Amino acid sequence: MIARKLKIGFLGANLAYAAQLKGLIERHTAHRWAWQARSLAQCIEQCHQTVPHIILLDTADTSLDTARTVGDLRRQFHSQILLMSPSTDCPTHRVFAALGAGAIDVVSLNRE
Repeated sequence: MIARKLKIGFLGANLAYAAQLKGLIERHTAHRWAWQARSLAQCIEQCHQTVPHIILLDTADTSLDTARTVGDLRRQFHSQILLMSPSTDCPTHRVFAALGAGAIDVVSLNRE
């Protein structure tokens, strides 16, 4: 079986966190960082150009309604959504709502 190189997008306002994730992905995997977006509108625009296999969604970005965002992106682009929680103190209701809307899982990755 040939392993497929996944295209990965990031949605969240924290550019430092995006840079940390991008660095980890590029250094430790064969997958490709496709793009990063700071808003849902930018994310949709980026998806129209390059539909990623996975979108990493920063759950700490309070400007996004996580459940609605996950549902909208899954319906429009069929990308898998992986929730990225910067810490264990992220509001759990946002995480569970997004999981209920179709996100595949949540990963806690410390930003430091």
